Amino acid sequence: MLWVVPLLLAAVQEGPAWKTFTSREGAFSVALPCTPTEDRQRVKTATGQLDANVFVAEDKHDTSYVVSYSELPEADVKKGTEHKRLEYARDGAVSKSRGKLRSEKAIELAGYPGKELIIDNKEQVVRLRIFVVQRRLYQVMAVGPGAVVLARDGTFFLDSFRLIK
Repeated sequence: MLWVVPLLLAAVQEGPAWKTFTSREGAFSVALPCTPTEDRQRVKTATGQLDANVFVAEDKHDTSYVVSYSELPEADVKKGTEHKRLEYARDGAVSKSRGKLRSEKAIELAGYPGKELIIDNKEQVVRLRIFVVQRRLYQVMAVGPGAVVLARDGTFFLDSFRLIK
């Protein structure tokens, strides 16, 4: 029986058995439970329409792991407006999820500003990190039951997101 405890501890410390997915075009890598589907969507914003590149992986816990990025028009990108763009993205995420913002905090990724949000709606929880990286807006989110999204798998996924060159 004593030999079972070290095996269980080792399994917990390793994290999910996910694979790293890399998008050279998107300039990011992230750990996902399976190969994501890739889609391109037109998104309405406060300043017009944007094309969003969206990657979605779903797991057996009815949880979706999503990474999206959009190129912002050069005319919309002025130095010092990063926080305003994050606020627009936050407002859009809350509105689109038809939920209520539970929490929000300022974060950074490789020196770029971001926000982490938790949004509740009737069916699920959305845990989202948004980053403004020069002209690009990244959204990294886990959507599903709070027990998954707010726990180990959600944290592992969000923490695995990296910018690459």
